[in-house]
Amino acid sequence: MDGILTKGQGFQNQFENISDHGEYNIRGVEVLVNRRLKNINLWFSYAYNENNYRFDNLSPTVFPNNLDIRHTATIALSYFNKKIKYSAGINWNSGKPSTGINLENPVSSDNTINYRSPNTENLADYLRLDASILYYFSLSKKVGATAGLSIWNITDKNNTVNTYYSLHNNNEDTSQIYEINESGLNLTTNAVFRINF
Repeated sequence: MDGILTKGQGFQNQFENISDHGEYNIRGVEVLVNRRLKNINLWFSYAYNENNYRFDNLSPTVFPNNLDIRHTATIALSYFNKKIKYSAGINWNSGKPSTGINLENPVSSDNTINYRSPNTENLADYLRLDASILYYFSLSKKVGATAGLSIWNITDKNNTVNTYYSLHNNNEDTSQIYEINESGLNLTTNAVFRINF
């Protein structure tokens, strides 16, 4: 993809306020296996991607894309009949790229954050287990209904999906850097009731 702008990439590091244009290149492979046995459906998917930016006026000129998640895998299983459907799935991916700070000298002489090389660190792996159940029934000869419940992130795992830093000036002589960690949803339940007529 050619002609991208730094301003449109959502940088939260040393390139946040830099204007430049460049490109990114994605190479990868994806495998999907799906097997159906009577009332059971099983599928597995895996993707490997290498996604790099190239900006000729930045240093370094080539570095990992903000969305360079190298490994992604999903395993899901469902059971269904005329009245009920159960589903469960596991979603995993290697951590999203992140830019760390220089811990020995975190604030530069111009009072800005002293970052390490862009997107060369990774957040912890992401893991989520979900499940759902749907029940189909009749309210009358012409009206049907569906009731269901789903649970997102059953294990209530705290998945960090983004990390960035903010600099706050306490007074004229000192500045303090804060690390901000954004997390995905913890255990979340949803209910549905639908009438079909």
